[in-house]
Amino acid sequence: MKKLIGYSLKINDPAFDEYVKKTNKFIIIFTIIAVVLVNSGFYIASMKSSEISFPEAIFISTLLSIMFIIICLFSIFSRNKNKTFDGEVVSKNIKKKVDTSDENSYSDYLLYIVKIKGDNGKVKKLKYRDNNSMYNYFEVGDKVRYHGLLKTFEKYDKSKDEIIFCNACLTKHSINDEVCSHCKCPLLK
Repeated sequence: MKKLIGYSLKINDPAFDEYVKKTNKFIIIFTIIAVVLVNSGFYIASMKSSEISFPEAIFISTLLSIMFIIICLFSIFSRNKNKTFDGEVVSKNIKKKVDTSDENSYSDYLLYIVKIKGDNGKVKKLKYRDNNSMYNYFEVGDKVRYHGLLKTFEKYDKSKDEIIFCNACLTKHSINDEVCSHCKCPLLK
């Protein structure tokens, strides 16, 4: 088995570029379908119901369509804007929270937080609701690299790890695996 210490050069594998292209294509297709459904739904509602007039339906569906398009563009362009940087895990916390989104009930949950300080001094927080997998994967003091295009972190020292997460889709794998079974991208080790 390899040493598993150091940042992987596999990040330059064309599979990651292909993954990003597929993700962007999915976002665009989802947006187109959402825009068509919103416009069709409001058009049909204006024709079948007296509660909404045709001009109101056009206005509302146009606003919603613009919102979907802005979210789509933000998702695609923010991925390209993120820069790669090195950092260190500086703290880990678990917070007990209450979900009050439903007026009639509430539920308790745990929020797992991993704080990473970049070499630029900025702190990034990874937050996971009721899922401690990534929380347990990182240890305070771990050196990490943020891969901006993928929006994920790679550990520098994986020599003591039994698992590894795919940096493209975050699927959990055995450290012995070479390729992600879900997205087929190489595992960075």
